[in-house]
Amino acid sequence: FDVDAVSFPGPLLVSLFHEAGAAATPRCPCLSYKEGLLVGSCTRRMVSSTADNHEAETKAQHELVLQQFITTGGRCSFYDGLGGVAQEKLKGATKQLERWAGFFVVRRGGGMRPSLRELEVYRNMRALPGVPHSFVLLLLTITIAPGSNTQSFKYYCLAEDLSGKLKPLPCRVRNLLHDSATDFGRFYPTPLPPDLVSKAKECGLTDAYSGDMPPHLVQQEDLFKATMTSLQEALQEVAAAEARVRQLQAEEASLQEALGGTQMMAE
Repeated sequence: FDVDAVSFPGPLLVSLFHEAGAAATPRCPCLSYKEGLLVGSCTRRMVSSTADNHEAETKAQHELVLQQFITTGGRCSFYDGLGGVAQEKLKGATKQLERWAGFFVVRRGGGMRPSLRELEVYRNMRALPGVPHSFVLLLLTITIAPGSNTQSFKYYCLAEDLSGKLKPLPCRVRNLLHDSATDFGRFYPTPLPPDLVSKAKECGLTDAYSGDMPPHLVQQEDLFKATMTSLQEALQEVAAAEARVRQLQAEEASLQEALGGTQMMAE
């Protein structure tokens, strides 16, 4: 089967970007480039959608869930310059071949297109015995616009389909669904202390701290009441007009019946 989508928790994505977050130095240029293995599992779920003919369709979707990663180091950490994988450099990670989910690359700067060597490494790793078919290539970049102190984070996931062609996969970040705006519903207005109200009245701040409504709110309230009264009167007029129409329709029906009876008697 082909992988349809990839999902991972937010902390995992942040940790991957943190791997290349340190600035490169002349002594350690590899700090600007990190790579490693992704660990996860593939899940199958049924997804419902609506077709153009308004009919509900249900199909199976295979989603690769990334759970953790293993950093192997900088460039060419476990492969040669041509992309040949050296399994002995992966050490203990080879014991979990069935849990391998992908190969990731995090770099500072550069585009989102994988290099030919990265593609060759990905294909060689995917061809190893025991590696699941749902093996993906995850690219992450950190860029800084010229003359700006703002960093831009981008990520892109690729996978080979059954025909051997690379295709992009939609990525979904799985976070806790919490909206901070809901917390405001738990707050209740706190009454003002009496001494503060008395001092405010002495200063002439009666609009804000007195029990009376401010003048501009009084005007809005009066306008609202007048509008509601006009609407109620209009509704009553519409209801009376509808009743009059129904009465006229009934009279018309009775007159038509009487006219029909008169014509039959004349014949």
